[in-house]
Amino acid sequence: MPLRCTQGLLLTALLIGSATTAFAGACSTTPTNGCLLSDRFAVELLWKDRADNAFSLDPVTRSLDAEVTTWSDDTAYFTVFGPGNVELLVKVIDGRAVNGHFWVFAAGTGNFETELHVSDTQTGAIRIYANPFGVAPAAITDTGAFEDAVIRSDETISVPAQVSAFEPAPNGLCPSVEGAFCLQGGRFEATVDWRDFDDASGSAAATEVIGDESALVSLFSPNNIDVLVKVLDGRA
Repeated sequence: MPLRCTQGLLLTALLIGSATTAFAGACSTTPTNGCLLSDRFAVELLWKDRADNAFSLDPVTRSLDAEVTTWSDDTAYFTVFGPGNVELLVKVIDGRAVNGHFWVFAAGTGNFETELHVSDTQTGAIRIYANPFGVAPAAITDTGAFEDAVIRSDETISVPAQVSAFEPAPNGLCPSVEGAFCLQGGRFEATVDWRDFDDASGSAAATEVIGDESALVSLFSPNNIDVLVKVLDGRA
């Protein structure tokens, strides 16, 4: 995935997965609690900032704009510091036909301390994915997260760090090529290409820019987010 910039700011891009399904569940949607797979799974993001504020689901502790947005039946994203600043994207996938489990895929873009809580409201099982303060989060691809009818004890998973990468590009107007999208007032341009296990390849099918610094990219279907891209101005 080429990420091009004319000057050096911070870029973060993490890959996640895809799927579809349907259920009858018991999750209740709130501004900070998202419901996926027909309300069977609840997703919440807890966080702690540099000032060491306690973990909280109350957006008033840090930002009045913090909220969870459900994108589709299997996908939601969280904003913590403003509605255009996507901090974490999460997907819950029905992979039972493959290995008998529901899968959790997620990608974060901030380096503050976080805990992603994913709960199965039918069994009471909870999975917690933790990322420490100051560490760039790695993509979560947990294909054994939940068995269909087995209650698991609460479990915290530490995700290893990932180093983001970007490449310089010549000066020019954005977009400069077909399929590119622009962030930070058009200063940064990105394109997404893919290749699968059968060596088929292509470009992103659709892109939704959130605010001026975040973008959600769909490789195959506009309803199915596969990549989260974010460009931050960290010069201050």
